[in-house]
Amino acid sequence: MRSPFNFNHLECFFSLAKTLSFSKTSQELMIAQPAVSKQIKSLEEQFGVQLFLRTKQKVILSSAGKNLYDSAWPLYNATCLQIKRVTSAVDEIAGKIIFGCLIEIGEKFFIHALNIFKKKYPLIQFEVRFLKAVEIIEGVKNGTIDVGIVPDKIIQENIRIYDVFQEEIILVTSKKNAKNKIKQITQLPFVAFRDNDPLLNFYLRKAFPKLKLNKLNLDFIVNSHKAMIEVIKHNNHYGVLPALSIRNELEKKELINIGPINLKSRLYLIHLENEYIENKILLFRDYLRKYTKENS
Repeated sequence: MRSPFNFNHLECFFSLAKTLSFSKTSQELMIAQPAVSKQIKSLEEQFGVQLFLRTKQKVILSSAGKNLYDSAWPLYNATCLQIKRVTSAVDEIAGKIIFGCLIEIGEKFFIHALNIFKKKYPLIQFEVRFLKAVEIIEGVKNGTIDVGIVPDKIIQENIRIYDVFQEEIILVTSKKNAKNKIKQITQLPFVAFRDNDPLLNFYLRKAFPKLKLNKLNLDFIVNSHKAMIEVIKHNNHYGVLPALSIRNELEKKELINIGPINLKSRLYLIHLENEYIENKILLFRDYLRKYTKENS
């Protein structure tokens, strides 16, 4: 007896038939390359035919694969469009969505996006969890978080990942302090989010490549961007922060960008890859991707 048909495998087949590249299909579907091979192999076993001819140089459709594509693609595409029309009605979008996010970008940016989505789909219930990146990833993996926002691009077989946001990282200090010229950066009092702060280290490595980070004067450590801002403003410290987190302070000139460069840091949306993904998750995912594109 054959196992039930998996439509995710068919999606993988259509993508590979177009790209003729396992790596490009992996990138397009945001799944690990071994998962692409596994899904195609499963589909070939399901149909009992070889769908692709593989060599070291190229991948091409077999005659059976071409027949499957030509006959199944119009029906598959029409079915997907019909399902999307049927399930897109507002009154059918209901239930809880558990959203995991880093606290600073969550409070400053994503909570507004969730408010807009909630107004459009009032039957959706949100549970927002502000967590560390590793906690968000683990929550998505074990199914306790539906959609997460993380700063690291992870490629795992059972997780889909989308590049959704680019934030600017800058070096700032108080308005009073900004008048002073930086002579020796190791002598400056820094405030950091935590010991071995990855954002601070990332910026300083790029802006001051000869700097030895172990020589840095970490005078204040506090795991809150809001608190870091207060320390910088009132104690004349220096810090590296996302521009989005300090937009108001920059506009009011309470904090001044004094860095030699501005750097870009990326954020990624992740969710679990299941055989069946609830429509509310797909709708929310697509909404966030569009929202971040229009507002970042």
